[in-house]
Amino acid sequence: MLEVEPQEYYPLIHKLFVSEIVEAVDTLGASVRRIRAKVREGKRVLFLTFDVDVVRYSLSGVVDTETIVQGILEKRIQEANSSFGKLYGFRFVLESVTITEDVPRREKREDARLVVSGPQEMEDALRRLGRGLMITLKEWNVPLTSITVTTDDLISPETVSIVLKLAEQIEKAEKDSLKSSVETKARSYAKALLPERLNIQVKVLDPSDKNIAQVMKRAKSIEKEIEELTKNEDLKKLMEALGKSL
Repeated sequence: MLEVEPQEYYPLIHKLFVSEIVEAVDTLGASVRRIRAKVREGKRVLFLTFDVDVVRYSLSGVVDTETIVQGILEKRIQEANSSFGKLYGFRFVLESVTITEDVPRREKREDARLVVSGPQEMEDALRRLGRGLMITLKEWNVPLTSITVTTDDLISPETVSIVLKLAEQIEKAEKDSLKSSVETKARSYAKALLPERLNIQVKVLDPSDKNIAQVMKRAKSIEKEIEELTKNEDLKKLMEALGKSL
């Protein structure tokens, strides 16, 4: 999976960067097929170039994937420079990150789930509202996994909240457009089903709402891992040897 040029830098690249790339890509609903890393030597500097082949299973775009991977690598390099760099008298510089994505043919999606919660006398109307939206979203070919229709209070509700959970990541502009369209459609259904006083609120969630938070949480643990890597005897020998040759 990993190719490094020159080959002698393989252990260093593998130890410092590969797991971070794989985990970042994984959280975006994709998997790493191959990583090609090139190391160019400068005066007390190692310039790094990464080319990552990805198999994508969601709608996460190339730009989003590239941005996340580059952000993780930049953070990793920053921490490596503050530890390895100071210890061995050199620094890493990230020259470029390129993501190449392959999208396999999509399999048939399972039907989305409908979850309803509200006053007992309104449950049937809320369920009909949810089912109507599910039919509409299916016609719109939205990759929906679930839709939740709830009220803010079980006694005297004032707001109906509709939460869409998508199976695939979409661009922010698409998410905003979908939210607006669903709100309009939900209000038209609500006129025939619910009291006029009720407000309609729609929220659209996709895997990125959870995954980006996971990636950033992972980034915060990098400093501790770098400290542990500085104690690795094999890496110490490699860095001492590289320090003499740079």
